[in-house]
Amino acid sequence: MVAMLGRGQDALTWARWGDVGDAFGVVNSVASTMAVAALATTWILQTRDLRDQRAESAVQRTILERAESALQRSADIDLRKLHMDLIHMAIDTPHLARVWPHQSGVNEMTQSQHMYANLLIQHAWLQHTTNIASREEMISNVRYLFASPAVRAFWKETVESRESIYEDYSAATLKK
Repeated sequence: MVAMLGRGQDALTWARWGDVGDAFGVVNSVASTMAVAALATTWILQTRDLRDQRAESAVQRTILERAESALQRSADIDLRKLHMDLIHMAIDTPHLARVWPHQSGVNEMTQSQHMYANLLIQHAWLQHTTNIASREEMISNVRYLFASPAVRAFWKETVESRESIYEDYSAATLKK
């Protein structure tokens, strides 16, 4: 096709066509440069968006973890409150206290003292688990409570009950 067009053309015409071609080469270079710049800009913006999305996702994960932790603490508190309510019922109604395994054969006054000692220990532990008291404060509170002969007697008389619970728990944990 070029040969057919070129048969009747002089050198000046060919020079003009060459200039037109060179002009399109410059336009092509400018267009290519703009396309590369647009591509680089798009890549930079997408990288920023991805970074922002990852940061937002990390924040959402942190919020979710905190919410789950708060829900777990709330469930723990509710369970301890139920435990305390059951002890209150046993203190208020001595014949209910006889249901507790470690209370059989104990006189009513000792039974009430044991239940109250249990409440005191639960209170110290609940303060710690709800972050009201630090670990050191909890230890100090428990040491103070164990200065009482009644609390020590309760602890001594209920050791088997605690050991059976913790041994079962430990054995189940070790199997996992």
